[in-house]
Amino acid sequence: MGDEAEQFNASSSIDGQIVVSTYGDREGEKVAMPIRLRGDEAVVIACRAD
Repeated sequence: MGDEAEQFNASSSIDGQIVVSTYGDREGEKVAMPIRLRGDEAVVIACRAD
């Protein structure tokens, strides 16, 4: 990832929510595919166990 916006598609569905983001404005956001990231952004996702 770099300074350009990117998106990530997992090979399987992810059920979770963002707990931390680089810009601090996405906490609690439900994760949906594709995950869209702004330039220079990273997120930590808490996944729900089945």
